[in-house]
Amino acid sequence: MFWISVAVMALMAVKICSEIYRMSVFFIAVSSRMQRSCPRITLMRSTLVASRNGIDLEHFKNVNPRLLNSREPRIGIVANLRPVKNVNLFIRAAEEVVANCPGARFSIAGDGDCRRELEVLVENLRLQNIVRFCGVVADIPAFLSKVDVAIICSDSEGFSNAVIEYMAAGKVVIASRVGGNCEALEEDVSGLFFDPGAFHDLSTKILQVIGTPSQARTMAVNARTVAFEKYSNKVSSSSYERLYEHYFEQRTGSSVNQ
Repeated sequence: MFWISVAVMALMAVKICSEIYRMSVFFIAVSSRMQRSCPRITLMRSTLVASRNGIDLEHFKNVNPRLLNSREPRIGIVANLRPVKNVNLFIRAAEEVVANCPGARFSIAGDGDCRRELEVLVENLRLQNIVRFCGVVADIPAFLSKVDVAIICSDSEGFSNAVIEYMAAGKVVIASRVGGNCEALEEDVSGLFFDPGAFHDLSTKILQVIGTPSQARTMAVNARTVAFEKYSNKVSSSSYERLYEHYFEQRTGSSVNQ
């Protein structure tokens, strides 16, 4: 009975998706990389276009930029604790960083199915006094105001809101080299990248930032400038408006301003 129900649901999903494809003029991918990875949609008589996310940045304007303390740096991550977010890398990198910089401390904002597994990992590595689980954090700007370096470890990303928040808060961002991360950040200019799944590479990049506070400050300032110039709700809304206007005019032959 269970398998029959699953099969029926799968067929319904296919029919719903087919109807959506039939009715849609275009689909939106949140990054150019995602757009390139979904070529099959263009075969469904629809166009796939890219338009990046934007977020409300007003709450990040007054975030404390902090001067990086190379002896007692604070490293943070904002993530749902799910497998794809790969937060275990953050913890394993913490072990290597603390071996070289004993004053470093790590904070995790977020919750999810992997929390207990991650807590066990912290216990096994004897990092209970080094890594702190903050749970769900309602005030992300306040959390980031206490952080010097912000990390994203995901195995895959469309276009991460967390990265935009890090940038807007004026933090040094170290991100896995996947998806939209590579569009949001420019390496060595507004952030650093590490190879997906490679916690040793991540720890090396964290130590690089800690060891070069002047360069870190420059990257943080650059990241903040880019976030407010490109990734605000206002910029994102304008991008969507232009898309709608373009396809309205294409389909109707008349301008929306007429």
